[in-house]
Amino acid sequence: HSEIWLKLDRLDELIKENRAQAEERSDDVDARATARISQLRSDAEHRLDDLDLQSQKLHDAVAEVENIPTRRVDWVIRNVSKRLRPPSASRASLHCSWFSPKFDMAGAHGLQLELQLFKAADPPVEEEAAGDCAAFLWACKGMNLVYRLYIGNKSAQCEKIFNGRVPYGTKRLCFLKDQINREEDTLRVSVEVLEAVREVEHPIKPAPPPAEGVEETEEDLRNKPLEGRVVFRRHINNRLTDQVHKSVELMRSRMVRRVEWRLERASLLRRCFPPGDALCSVAFAAAGVENMQLLFYPCGYGGATDGFCSLFLYAPAGATLKYALFCGTNRRDATNFFEEAGAFGRTNFCRFEGVVEEDTDSIHIALEIDEAHQDVVARVAHPVCQPGDRRTQAQLEGSVPTAVESVVKMHRSPGNSSGSCLEEKRVLPSLWTAKSLGDRSSASDTMHSFEDLRSTRPHPPSLSRAASRGGS
Repeated sequence: HSEIWLKLDRLDELIKENRAQAEERSDDVDARATARISQLRSDAEHRLDDLDLQSQKLHDAVAEVENIPTRRVDWVIRNVSKRLRPPSASRASLHCSWFSPKFDMAGAHGLQLELQLFKAADPPVEEEAAGDCAAFLWACKGMNLVYRLYIGNKSAQCEKIFNGRVPYGTKRLCFLKDQINREEDTLRVSVEVLEAVREVEHPIKPAPPPAEGVEETEEDLRNKPLEGRVVFRRHINNRLTDQVHKSVELMRSRMVRRVEWRLERASLLRRCFPPGDALCSVAFAAAGVENMQLLFYPCGYGGATDGFCSLFLYAPAGATLKYALFCGTNRRDATNFFEEAGAFGRTNFCRFEGVVEEDTDSIHIALEIDEAHQDVVARVAHPVCQPGDRRTQAQLEGSVPTAVESVVKMHRSPGNSSGSCLEEKRVLPSLWTAKSLGDRSSASDTMHSFEDLRSTRPHPPSLSRAASRGGS
């Protein structure tokens, strides 16, 4: 029996040894599995993080491509009459501000609109008559933008390189009550980006460090990438079409010799336009001279003989014109140098009854330009030259009192009719306005159709008499 117990003890020892070996091997396998799982998890997390980064980059790239064609963004504010109120008299601030959500457009990121509403100042401030609200744009540092801000149908163009800390926008632009959509009780505040320049920096990745214990050779240093960054200037021009169109129209205008304007409802003109009130055509360009306008007074300008009408041509400063004005079959020749912007023509041009075409109840007015040229003047100031060129920056910029004033002139001369340079004819639309180009004292006036004369005539702003002159 003792032999059997010895064998049992031996088996028990063997079982314990095997159990210990199994536990040791199991712990080893568990440790290696845990290490491999941990490494797999780390590799998976690294790859997922890299995928998230690449996905974010792809999202940003798609978003940037998506916002590039966006030229205008409208911020529509609802319940304006309840939500937008000027600051109370007890508040020290002269205005309240409201901010739009941030948005991207035209390659620019993080833009934001700000609407400011001013309270009535006591005493009144100088710009209070211009309106009680203004619009501003916030942009990231380094953005160079040319843009137009709108409040309702009023707008102003701005240009700014932003520093990211302050906005830039309009002065007092309009009155809030005039721009509210009464039917929907909404206000539309908008920004239109005309041109945008954005700098994007991409740092150059440094070369990996050499392995431990390995010294860099001269060739390795020579082939090593230079440290620094690459700067991309992204330029978006949304006004290129408008600029090309304007340039083409200006080139076409240099060929225009004759301009015609037809006045309808002639039988109503003397009744609707008392002495001193004029019908003004749309602004036009001819013979290379821009911003010209025809002014017709049915009852005559100041000092006109009873029954006579007056006709003038408004032209910009620096223009010298040899031209003829036509009203019906009546022709009046004139030559004038417009030292300042103004109108020149005839006060007693002709009798009104003699120019009305009875079958069409209209008046035909025309302008023919024989010769034209324009002096474009730029005034500059520069300092007196000094030996050794020891001038300060203020002197170099010409901002010192001793600066010498000078004038740079550019002479535009498209030619004359004898050389067959001016051949085209331009017919102006049959529209009129009560505001001349030289009248800056009155409120703006839109263009009207002659059909409006059949109803109540819109009240015209009073015309500046000092802008018109000419012979009798």
